Amino acid sequence: MSDRFHLPATVKTPEIIVDYSVPEMIMRGRSLPEDAIEFYMPTFEALEKASIGQSFFTLKFYIEYLNTSSSSVIRSIMELFQDKKNDGSLDFKVIWHFEEDDLEMEEMGLHFQQTIPGLTVEFQEVDSI
Repeated sequence: MSDRFHLPATVKTPEIIVDYSVPEMIMRGRSLPEDAIEFYMPTFEALEKASIGQSFFTLKFYIEYLNTSSSSVIRSIMELFQDKKNDGSLDFKVIWHFEEDDLEMEEMGLHFQQTIPGLTVEFQEVDSI
C-alpha cells in the first residue's frame, strides 16, 4: 500500500492529500465539482484506509470556496470522524484555515462546529490559501 493518497487541484476541485504515515488529510483550494459525491468517493475510501489502526488523525482544511454539495460532503467527512471518536475507535482534530478577512469561510467552519454534535474545530487565520 502506498503511504499516501493524492488528488491534484484543478480549477474546480481542491488538492487532497491523505498521508497514511502521519496520519492526516490536507484539503486545499476551491471545491465546486459537478458531482461532489463522485469526486470525493476516493477520498472517503482513502480516509477509511488511513484511519485503520490509528489512535489519532488530523483533518486540515484550507478552503477558498465551497459550493453547497461540497459543503455537504465535507460535513460527512467530519461526521465520519466524529462517529469514530464517539465510539472510542479514533480521536481526531479539525484545523480550519481561512484567509484573513474571509468571513464566509470562517463562518463555514463555525457552522460545522456548531451543527455537528461534539465537533471541535481549531481555527487558524492565514495570509493566503
